[in-house]
Amino acid sequence: DIKMLKLNYINSRNYFNLLDDFFDKIEQKYNVKVIIAAHPKCHYDPSDFSFRKVYYGKTGELVKDSQFVIIGLSTSLSFAILFKKRTLFYSTRAVLKNYPGFHKLGQTYARMLGTSFYIIDDINDSNEIDILPINTDLYKKYKYENLTSKESENSKSSEIFIRFLKQHFAISYLDD
Repeated sequence: DIKMLKLNYINSRNYFNLLDDFFDKIEQKYNVKVIIAAHPKCHYDPSDFSFRKVYYGKTGELVKDSQFVIIGLSTSLSFAILFKKRTLFYSTRAVLKNYPGFHKLGQTYARMLGTSFYIIDDINDSNEIDILPINTDLYKKYKYENLTSKESENSKSSEIFIRFLKQHFAISYLDD
């Protein structure tokens, strides 16, 4: 996104150092191991996340099996909503300065879901981090306004697509 939008890059080493410190605090407070569900187009050096486990192409199952989800800004938020996982959003001062729209969007999602949002540069102690319980009503509202409808939530995408084709193009060879 940064390249496509022709935005300035932030210092990746500083960013990873902030994330490592933040993850250390979360691990300390919640007695968990943070694992990374990497974006499929990114390829990280093992040292980027202090040798934490990094997985590619497994975001859905990692979220499903997680205790909670830590999100900068990602479409994988959908998995957290669908699997009813507590979420915590984060940003950094560099993101705020260089990509204020991304920063604001993260704040907006956190507010929409009634969850935590942190500028991780400002966290000095693990006790400052709270992962709030799920607000079921807000999660449900997000789900039905952004991910699915009550009419289609139990249907496969292929079924919806075939039904659409049949209704709008009278394609009979799609019948069984």
